[in-house]
Parts: sequence; structure tokens; C-alpha cells
Amino acid sequence: MPALQFTVSNEELFFLILLLQLQVVPGFELEEFRGLNERELELIIDTAERSLRAKGYIRGTEKGVEVDPAVVTLVGACSVADISFIVTCTHNDGNTEERYYHIHLESDIIVEHSFPDPDLHTFTELENTHQVATKICAILGIDNQKAPHCPPGRVTESIIDKAKEIVRAGGSTHELLLQAGVPERTAHELSTTIAHPIANGALVRIDHSTEEVHGFATLEGPNGLWKLTREGELDNEHGNSESYIQVTPISGMQLKNEVFKAVLS
Repeated sequence: MPALQFTVSNEELFFLILLLQLQVVPGFELEEFRGLNERELELIIDTAERSLRAKGYIRGTEKGVEVDPAVVTLVGACSVADISFIVTCTHNDGNTEERYYHIHLESDIIVEHSFPDPDLHTFTELENTHQVATKICAILGIDNQKAPHCPPGRVTESIIDKAKEIVRAGGSTHELLLQAGVPERTAHELSTTIAHPIANGALVRIDHSTEEVHGFATLEGPNGLWKLTREGELDNEHGNSESYIQVTPISGMQLKNEVFKAVLS
């Protein structure tokens, strides 16, 4: 049986959310519709309804508007998911890929929410969580990358921000990392990655019943992969408490295992 899939515009999704009386669909921003007057909203809703009718996603009946069951199933599962994953990856050419994955345990429905264009949303039914993990690895570009040959280190978020500023200005971050207490070999390898990034990714898992959020970021350079995790609080140079990040060299195979662990657990 072919997987369920459909694509709608921002305006069409807005109309469906109103029609189905959904609270929220992660990955959809209502900001562009805030501040519109009544006439503008009426025009958007009318145009979206006509477009959805033309696509066959909704139709009129004696009882009102009827929505295609596949649309109800996929959008509804996103709105009331038990577990969600958000994965993003920005490549050195500036292009960013973002996907949402939603799991509804009771109905055993898994939905991928992707964005083929800035104003388009594609919802696709997936078969199982193994498929989710495989897709996440592909988006993060995980392959057979090596791990940089160095021990892990930890830095505050402000050091990461300063490092990015230094690179943008054409400088080296090696001395900054050393002053932050990063081991010498780690500082050398990490400064090389920061200076020549290939990709910068992130994976977030949200357990909606407990509102727990877990995840990690990834950084890839010519010398290998890094896993970045927020570990706790650390005093910065001003004596103020600040979140610190554990920076761990990791191979592609190890990182793939981390992704599967996050998704399948």
C-alpha cells in the first residue's frame, strides 16, 4: 500500500488547522497571519478553501465540509503527537534543511513534515521508527566520517559565539579555546573544524507527555565530526553562571548509533 502523502501551502494549512480545530502543528508559524484584518483573513481562507477543493483534499457535503481522511490522519497526528523530532542541518554553502518527525503511539502513525519550498508543507506517512532514524542520519550527512584525534573538551556558549565572530573576521580560534581551558590538542582540532566547517546540524527529541527535551548538535569539518551537548552550568570569565557545552570528537558510525538510540528508545 503506497504511503500517504500530500503537499499544501501555508495558507491551505492555516485553513485546515482552523477547519479541524487543531491547537498546534509544529513547524507551522502563525506569525504571517497575525495582524491581518478581517477582510484579509476572509480572502486568504476563501482562496485556500478553493485551492484545497481543486486538489481534492476537501469537498462539500450536506453536513458541511469533509476533509480527505489522509489529510486528517497526517495533520492530526502532528498536532497530537506523543514524540517529536526536529532535525536541521546547515551546509557550508548556506543551505539549510529542516524536517519534523511526529510519532502518535496509540494510532501507530509516524509522519514526516518537510518543507520543499519556504511556503510549502509536505506530510508523509512513514512505516517505522527505523525509517525515521535513517532519514535523520541522511539529513545530518552522517556517513563514514572519522573522529578528530583528541580528547573531549567543554566550553561556554559565549566562547562558541566568540569563536564564530573570530572566524567571520578571518582569525584563528586556537588561542581563544586554549584560554577557555580546552586541551591543547582538542583546541587545535576544534579550531580547524570551526575555521573550515562542512556542516552544522542539530537533533532535538520532545516527549510531549512529560515536556522533556533532549538532543545534541553536530559539527563537521575536514578533520572529522563533533557531537555537542549542553551539560550544565559553568562560571564564565565574569564569574556568572552560564550553560556549558561538552564537545566530543565522534566518528560517523558512533554518531549514527547515537541517532538510532535517540529515536528507537
